[in-house]
Amino acid sequence: AIDRQPVSTGLEYQALSDYQGIEGGFRPLTVVSAGNPRGAYLRQSIPFVPGETVTYVLIPSRGRLELVRVPDALCLSGGDGGSCLRMANFCPHCGPLELSTEEGEAVFTGVLFKETTAFRQIRPGEYLLSVGTDSRPPLSGPLVPARCCVPPPGAAAPRPAVSRAVR
Repeated sequence: AIDRQPVSTGLEYQALSDYQGIEGGFRPLTVVSAGNPRGAYLRQSIPFVPGETVTYVLIPSRGRLELVRVPDALCLSGGDGGSCLRMANFCPHCGPLELSTEEGEAVFTGVLFKETTAFRQIRPGEYLLSVGTDSRPPLSGPLVPARCCVPPPGAAAPRPAVSRAVR
């Protein structure tokens, strides 16, 4: 809820909400469980800048939940029908990540935890991309998986909840 008004309800693990128009200024944000709306997972005052588009990502960090702000600056694809790609690392146990093409060409390297890269222009099409680290084999698939890696032995699997907001 923002200003005690529900913004998104019933979001499942790894779900995204639609962008919402939020009035500028600092606004109180509360994240609660649908099963226990009286128990808050997170209460925080966050800034909203008029006209700015931003995504907030809720991630596990050091045994608690943390809200990470990701500015959604437009990617200028040159007007030639191009597309854009960027990468974010919200996996607390993975270390720096890289994104590679099926041919082994690195698209992004050394993406740290809580870091989001700038956009890169790419030709429209289907790509087989792999996410990996220097110490683990890449995870592959027709889409880049939301959970990027297997945590170290004995560590709990990361379970970030993803939510998009605002203008």
